[in-house]
Amino acid sequence: MKTQVKIFATLFLMITSLAAFSVDPPNTEKNVQVLPAEAGTLKILYINPDEKQVTVRIYNEQGLVFKDLVKIKDNEKGFIKRYDITSMKCDEFWVEIGDSDMASKFRVKKDADGNLWATYWDDFSQHSPAVAAN
Repeated sequence: MKTQVKIFATLFLMITSLAAFSVDPPNTEKNVQVLPAEAGTLKILYINPDEKQVTVRIYNEQGLVFKDLVKIKDNEKGFIKRYDITSMKCDEFWVEIGDSDMASKFRVKKDADGNLWATYWDDFSQHSPAVAAN
């Protein structure tokens, strides 16, 4: 009888611990994506309920081309924003979306039809010279 109780207790503990670990943690992750959009449009999705200001920078071979400071209202958890890039003559550029503690970088290429193809890029380095001062 004692053996059956021990086996039952062990099984009960295993099942309850598995059930506890199978529950998904709350979704507090940041999410930054370049979304599909019509030709000539860059569409950015940013989700982070803890952030109230995000900087979007677009670079080409010569350096910084465009900078936008996006303010997020208190009742919002992020934004979706479109940027018209039809005036950009280059076929490849880089997008950096950053907040107070991180930056996500994407390499974006235009095809012959003006459609954009974005890939997350870990090896990002801006082409403008760095400046330091004391």
